[in-house]
Amino acid sequence: FHFYSLLKKMPLKKNKLNKHLQEICQSKSDRLFNHSNDIISLNIELEKDPRSSTHESEFLAKGHLLTKGKSTNLKASSDNIYKSIDLLIHKLDRSLRRHNRLTKVKRRQDLNK
Repeated sequence: FHFYSLLKKMPLKKNKLNKHLQEICQSKSDRLFNHSNDIISLNIELEKDPRSSTHESEFLAKGHLLTKGKSTNLKASSDNIYKSIDLLIHKLDRSLRRHNRLTKVKRRQDLNK
């Protein structure tokens, strides 16, 4: 089950760009679903901060990953929307792999008792 959302906080004039960003988010997040079958939903929100005085962290990508037994909220910001998406997917990927590794260790410990 995939769920993606692009918030209206990002003033994008062309609907094609929204579709394009949605397709990019979907293609990049497919690797998350290869790690685990426990993923219930993924929600990615993209925002542009109009109050950013410097352009260093102008674009913000937020991710909410819901798995069996755990909910993860992460965000990444940069000067480029595509870079923000890449950073967010990388953070979500690391978090998911860590959760899976810890779950396996916990199961082994329970079996040894």
